[in-house]
Amino acid sequence: SYACWKLFKANNIGFHMNEDDVFIDLDKELTDEELLQAELYTNEIIWENRPVHISYMDSTEAVKLKDKMRKFNSKLTGTLRIVSVEDADICTCCGTHPPFTGMLGSVKVIRHEKHKGGCRVEFVCGRRALLDADAKNSTLLSVAASLSVKPEQVPAAVNKQKNDLLAQLDIAKSKLLKIEEEKLQETYAAAPVNADGVKVLALPMEGHDAKDIKAFLPKVTALKNTLSLLVAVQPERISYAVALGADTAGDCRIVIKLLNEAFGGRGGGKSDCAQGGADYCADWQEKLQSVVETLK
Repeated sequence: SYACWKLFKANNIGFHMNEDDVFIDLDKELTDEELLQAELYTNEIIWENRPVHISYMDSTEAVKLKDKMRKFNSKLTGTLRIVSVEDADICTCCGTHPPFTGMLGSVKVIRHEKHKGGCRVEFVCGRRALLDADAKNSTLLSVAASLSVKPEQVPAAVNKQKNDLLAQLDIAKSKLLKIEEEKLQETYAAAPVNADGVKVLALPMEGHDAKDIKAFLPKVTALKNTLSLLVAVQPERISYAVALGADTAGDCRIVIKLLNEAFGGRGGGKSDCAQGGADYCADWQEKLQSVVETLK
């Protein structure tokens, strides 16, 4: 907290500690480079093994130190406990402190994230910092060996594999969408017609996701006098959409409610198009068919 305040004027506005690690909340977002500087600054103070002083003084005397403190609570009264690291942090605190900074060993920031306009920083100390570094180094060496690269080359190798996989996935999805287009014609021809003379077209799209449905919508909205139900099925998720074709009367908001009830999902939209989703269920085909029967 002191290093972040001293170097970057970031104030500590929150503190959380559990058995394994510590979190501090700062009122300012810091970059990776800034947090690295704060971490090194902190460890330099630790390694210099500076003494930690504890003193007691009346709040009226403590006021004189407020310009040296990173945080001073003017509401505190009576005798205050002042903890200070020599030539560094000074604060009011009732917690336990070592007599020398060197007893901490080291401090290692392990992650940070945006939090309420600032950032939350998580770090580990002492033996935990060493064990955390050992575990992560072991993981890095294992990944490097599996990729047949040096440890410092792991990020680039992983990104390459990821990009290669995404490229292959795009090709596969493109081929699947072509198959769905062919299936669309057959499904359209066999689609039942409801009492209003509107075709009710239900098109299951196994292996696809919500993005694929969105890309496929223009295909069905071009169909005249048709109410289309697109259902993308994946191992953990089912996504669905309802769309009215050209010159088709109806309200997709009513239909999306039927799908939400059938699948136990959530969704909404406009009268001409609506989308939703739910957790995967093994009987999704029966549930889809029940909605089609209702619409018929």
